[in-house]
Amino acid sequence: MMSLILPYYATYCVVFVGAGSADDPNSHVLSGTAFFVGVPSQTVKGYVSVYLLTASHVADRLQGPSIMRANTRDGTSAVFDLVGAHWHFHPESGVDVAAYPFAPPPNVLHRHISTEIFYRGKNWEKHTAGVGNEVFAIGLFAKLIGSKRNLPIVRMGNIAMMPDETVPTKLGNVDAYLVEMRSTGGVSGSPVFVRYQWYTNWVIKLIGVMHGHWDLPLEGDDESVTLPDGLNQPINMGVAIVTPASKIIELLDTPELATMRAEDERRFLDGERTGLSNLVQIIDEPPLQITP
Repeated sequence: MMSLILPYYATYCVVFVGAGSADDPNSHVLSGTAFFVGVPSQTVKGYVSVYLLTASHVADRLQGPSIMRANTRDGTSAVFDLVGAHWHFHPESGVDVAAYPFAPPPNVLHRHISTEIFYRGKNWEKHTAGVGNEVFAIGLFAKLIGSKRNLPIVRMGNIAMMPDETVPTKLGNVDAYLVEMRSTGGVSGSPVFVRYQWYTNWVIKLIGVMHGHWDLPLEGDDESVTLPDGLNQPINMGVAIVTPASKIIELLDTPELATMRAEDERRFLDGERTGLSNLVQIIDEPPLQITP
């Protein structure tokens, strides 16, 4: 199998999120990852509706004073307040994905991941992703965030299981993939991509959103490690849980978000160019289309 070298702009799709106020640099505590997703317009050629995507448990932590830090074109970064951001959650309880309509300002260095490269194949069809295929996630590394600029980390691994039944998590039993990849603090909410062979070609698609690593329960002699102070701690098994990209599609296609897109497009076609929620023109920032 040939090696996978990502293009320089692959990390442009992610931003870091956490607690704090944009006006107070000393309050910033970046702790999670979010990424840009774009839904191409079917009626306004060359335009896309952009969303900020993350895991719902990450979005839940952004309900109070919270921020997003994004890299900018001048080589630094910008911090945006997320206070009052209206996050949309999947209608099914426990599905760990959330979306916020957000059009990045012109100074933000970004690439959105087009829904056209979302993985939608069935588990056992030929020429689709399966157990053993290579995956990678792009996100925040809590030990080295970057003082002046985001420094995303790329974690590599493989699909370990594509179960045909729900997976137990702290949020309940959910549809998910299991990947052999160490997930550390900050990687939750990261985009996860898969590389697989389509006939004679290699393709890369977004397979889902990082939920986090699979912890063993705290109870039981063989299910945790006991520290000298007697406190049991969960073991990071090196297996991470990924919410499938199909759940992102289901969220973006909910009536509320679909109606918002349709209204934006109607107003645009009627000549309105201001006040659109997240409909933006693709000019010099084409969607993230990674090729091996």
